[in-house]
Parts: sequence; structure tokens; C-alpha cells
Amino acid sequence: MQQTDLEKITRKFFEHKIIEINIKNPFKLSSGKTSPIYIDHRKIFSHPELRHKIIEHCGVYLSEKFNELNIPPEQIVFAGTATAGIAPAYALSEYFGCGFVYVRSKAKEHGTSSLIEGNIPSHCWVVVVDDMVTTGGSLMKASDIIHHSNIPVLCCFSISSNNMFQTKSIFLEKNLKYFFLLLSPALFEMAVHLKLITKEENNYLQQWLSPN
Repeated sequence: MQQTDLEKITRKFFEHKIIEINIKNPFKLSSGKTSPIYIDHRKIFSHPELRHKIIEHCGVYLSEKFNELNIPPEQIVFAGTATAGIAPAYALSEYFGCGFVYVRSKAKEHGTSSLIEGNIPSHCWVVVVDDMVTTGGSLMKASDIIHHSNIPVLCCFSISSNNMFQTKSIFLEKNLKYFFLLLSPALFEMAVHLKLITKEENNYLQQWLSPN
């Protein structure tokens, strides 16, 4: 990604409060842990220009990966994690003109009790999509569900990653390929350049993101 595009994306992320920083009063995450960083990529899809730019970059990046893996897009189905991965997975399926499903966090209590909503043809590979990865738990859970349905997972993908050591280790242990478009530390470095956060705030965030 070119420097100018990263600048524009970073500025929009802070402008639309997709990224919020609060060191004094950290955010409480769904896991129960606290974090000085809160990143909500679902807001991307409320802003057409930003949404188009992000999906375009994701599409170009993934096209290169699919070529390297020798898998044509028509043999790919994008599977979104519930619920944050649904929007980016659907947008990417539209970009590539291929299939889309989403994976429930738990089986629905009526009908067929399905965990996977939608159809995956037998000849297809699945790309499991989440918006943001910190621990990788959502992608791991969705990948396991797909794997146990005897469907091959090509790779996992997220718009952003905190790139924590523990996360990378989990994907390696599961023998899963994992790709992402944006790296949180790089966004914070750019935010300093754009005077959206201070150097002191960036130093704190970089340290918080570093492995213990």
C-alpha cells in the first residue's frame, strides 16, 4: 500500500472513530480485558468512499495471495465470522464475484440448527474473514467449524491485526495461513506523523502491543 493511501486511511479511521485511544480510561473488551485501543471496523461500512478504498486494497492484496496459492477466485467462498466478519466477507465476495457464507458463534435453536449459513460447493476452498484480530479466537473457532464440516480452509484474513506474538503462534500451531491488510503499530506511527496522537501516546501503545 502506498504511503499516501495509508495516510488517508489512517486519517479517516480517527475521523470516523474507527480507532479510538484512551490511555487513562481503557476500554473494556468483550473478553473482559481492558485495552487503551478500541478499533471498530464495522464503522467502515457506514462510509462508502472509505469502504470502497479498503475493500479495493483487500481485493488487490488477496488476488496476489490467491495467485501464489494457485487457487482461482471462482473456487473460493468467503466465510464471515459472526458478526464482525460478515460485512467484509460479503464485500469481498462481491469484489471477486464468488460465494459467501457466515459462521454462527453457536448453532441456531430452530430449523436445521446450522452453524454455517449458506452453501459451500464441494470443489471450493474457504477464506475465513474477520474485521480485526487481537487473539485470533474468532477466526480459530470459525475455521474449526468449517474444518469439522469436511470443507478445506484456504486461509484466514482480517482487515487489521495487532500482530501480537501470541496470535501468530496460534495460527502456526493450527497450520493455518493468516493474512491481513493493515498493521495497528503502522497505523499509530502514521497517526503521529499526521499529528493525530502524540509521540508519548504512540510509545505507550507500541509497548502495550509488544509481547511480554
